[in-house]
Amino acid sequence: MTSISIFKFLLASLQAALGVNAPSLESEALLPPAGYVCKSPVWVKRPVLIRGAVYAASMSADCAVYPQLGGDFAKLQAFSLDQLKKQGTINSGPTDTTFEGLPSLYVDTTVVIKGKDSATIRQDVQLATDREKKFISSTISKKISGTGYAEYLKKLDTRVEVLKTAVATEDASRVIFYTEMEKPWYAPEGMFINEILTRVPDQFTKLVNKVMEETSKNY
Repeated sequence: MTSISIFKFLLASLQAALGVNAPSLESEALLPPAGYVCKSPVWVKRPVLIRGAVYAASMSADCAVYPQLGGDFAKLQAFSLDQLKKQGTINSGPTDTTFEGLPSLYVDTTVVIKGKDSATIRQDVQLATDREKKFISSTISKKISGTGYAEYLKKLDTRVEVLKTAVATEDASRVIFYTEMEKPWYAPEGMFINEILTRVPDQFTKLVNKVMEETSKNY
């Protein structure tokens, strides 16, 4: 069904929100494991109707990540900030703040996805770390506008956690995303939910691979 393109667009939006590579609707290939091993993603919230024709869903994936720069969270924070600057527009920040009890850099940023279907996503970003035990990258979307399939994307939040373990060369990571999508008027409800259940795990797995590859190489 035509709504498959919505889920391709979801992947591009997730990439853009996290500043992973250049936002693209064309990249579909799974990356080979390099510096990480991930479990299959699981549903945190299976698709559920929350208002009108808008459905909410959330997934997470746990990974073991093998840092290639000694496991320096300060380097990972600096890399993440640099990616935000390269891939979007900084509206304000970085501002020193505290997030979930950790020292953090707050950034208000806007990312644009260009193509046949285009979108502009404005989001609050927290890059938090104590530089020793934990790193968190959190994005909370506050305004999404666009054309084509972008019109169906109503909210997109992401979270990447990296935790030190007792093994010096291996850390633990979790990638989480939450989305709200509007069902196209032409799509039957059952078919739309089935498409979410079928398509989203594959798109999310591709995102996790990209995030983990870049994480392992840059801290």
